[in-house]
Amino acid sequence: MLALVDNPHRIKAGHRRRRKAASRVWLPGQYYDAESGTNYNMFRTYEPATGRYLQSDPTGLDGDISTYAAVSNSPLNRIDPDGLRDIFVGGFGDSTSQIVQSYYANYALTHPDSAYYQWTQQSAIEADINSTPAGDPVNLIGHSYGGDTAAAAALHTCGRVNLLITIDPVSRWHYRGMQNIANAVNNWVDVDAEGGSLFQPSNFIAGIGGAWDGAPNGIANTYIQDDLVNHEDFSQMMNASGPGVMSPAQVLSRAQQ
Repeated sequence: MLALVDNPHRIKAGHRRRRKAASRVWLPGQYYDAESGTNYNMFRTYEPATGRYLQSDPTGLDGDISTYAAVSNSPLNRIDPDGLRDIFVGGFGDSTSQIVQSYYANYALTHPDSAYYQWTQQSAIEADINSTPAGDPVNLIGHSYGGDTAAAAALHTCGRVNLLITIDPVSRWHYRGMQNIANAVNNWVDVDAEGGSLFQPSNFIAGIGGAWDGAPNGIANTYIQDDLVNHEDFSQMMNASGPGVMSPAQVLSRAQQ
């Protein structure tokens, strides 16, 4: 019996040590500060006791009063490691070619609060945008038909999109007013693939599908004509740049700072 009570605080102290070691990392993207009892979440401080942030969203009200809420007040269903939401939209046939999917898969390794949709899932994209906490920047990146879908989602979500990147967008049955798109987002980057033969398979399909070509030129905040790539070269176009012009990937990275 004496051995059991040799140090009556031993078990409790052990529990405290284990709990402290296990509690440094909490929700995704958060780091626990034992002194304050709050979680560091890069741009803001999260208070577990209330399930809310201590600071208002640094991007402003953006038309909503709940700028202290975390992940739409649904921490079991959503994650928000950096207070940003990046959405990739694949084009026609991307489920097979995985041109955008493969890029997204690598991107998501370091940006877990990102998502991928197919070009036919416009309603789901808009629901995702609308469920993102107001004030959390939403960045939309679409290729081919996915570029058209991304633009349409931006138009339909009433100014919720911060950055729109359209990579050689295509729309056969729709005409998107270029100025309307520019007015719907804070920043629009468009890349136009003009390399290779018109009869190169992906270029040929884009031509038949209704490529936007130079329509965004002079309207988008940044328009890049890449004469070295084909329509299918999504990754290369994400890194296309010029003198004094950042690539879409650089603009996306800058939007996260």
